[in-house]
Amino acid sequence: MMVGVVFPPIAGIMLVDYYLLRTHRALLDATRQEGTLPDSTATPFMNVIALFSCGVAAVSGYVITAGIPALNAIAISGALYWLLSHLKQIIVKRVS
Repeated sequence: MMVGVVFPPIAGIMLVDYYLLRTHRALLDATRQEGTLPDSTATPFMNVIALFSCGVAAVSGYVITAGIPALNAIAISGALYWLLSHLKQIIVKRVS
């Protein structure tokens, strides 16, 4: 049961990051033209927002009894990741 709610949030975060936020889209497009993968120094080592969203979604998927736990976890992780990433962008713009 735990495996069914721990791993699906990762997919939700990946889908939101790639299709909605497009955080590394320019880097991926440039390296696709060269036929290589992005350099590890060009991408962040750890995304705290993604880890937090994944943790909250895994716990929520386990605790919420309505619906399908894996789909609940995917939806919660994607929505939370999108929301927190947008809030981070707004805060960064206001500070700078």
